[in-house]
Amino acid sequence: MKKIYLGLMVTAALLGGSVAAYADDSSASSFNSSGHGGGDDHGSYPGGGDNDYVTGGKVFFDGDVYTGSCKVKIVGGKNDGNTIFLRSVRTTALTKNTLVNRTDFSINLKDCGDPDGKHGNFTRKVKWTKSSGLYYGTSYLKNTDSNGAKNVAFALTNPHSSNIIEPGDDDGKARDSQDNGWDVYKYQVSYVNPTNNNATGGHVAADATYEISYD
Repeated sequence: MKKIYLGLMVTAALLGGSVAAYADDSSASSFNSSGHGGGDDHGSYPGGGDNDYVTGGKVFFDGDVYTGSCKVKIVGGKNDGNTIFLRSVRTTALTKNTLVNRTDFSINLKDCGDPDGKHGNFTRKVKWTKSSGLYYGTSYLKNTDSNGAKNVAFALTNPHSSNIIEPGDDDGKARDSQDNGWDVYKYQVSYVNPTNNNATGGHVAADATYEISYD
C-alpha cells in the first residue's frame, strides 16, 4: 500500500500548500494459471473420478508467484519531488461543492513485472483504499488539523471529471497512458467547501492511501 499525504497551508487568502507522497512496498497477489489448478483436469486420477472407489488419491495444487513491487514516483511536484503545491486562492472563492484550483498529479509505476499492465486475465489497477477521514456525509477528505481552516476540505478526482473519488469505495482504474516506460495514473486534487458556511483561513491536512492490485 502507498500513502499520499495532502497537507496544504491555507492562509487568510488560502495560500496553497503541498501534497507529499510516501511509498512503501506494494502488495502481491497470486493467481491460478493454466496448469493443474481448478477444473476437472485430473478426474481420471485415483480419487478424482466420479465412479472410483478408492482409499486415497492425489490433489494437485498449482499457482503463480510474481514480483509484486513496482518502482513508484509521484509526478506533479516542485522540482519533480513529492510535494505538490496548489495555487493561492481566496476564502471567498470557496463556495459549497465547487472544486477550486484543480491541481494535476499522477502516480507513475514502472518495472512491475507485467509490461502490458496485465497478469494473465487480470489488469493492474490503482485503487484508493482509505484516508485519514471523510467530511461527514461527503466523499471529501476532511481537514485533520483541528486548529486549522474551517469549512475547507480536499476533493480527489480524475482529470476532467466532477465525480469525487472516495477512498475505500473506489473501483480503481487501469493506467491512463505511458511515458518512457512508466505507466501513468492521472488524478487531480482540489480545495472544496463542503458546507453552506464561509471558509476561514488556516492549515489544511489529510492523507489518502492507494493500493496497486490486479482485478
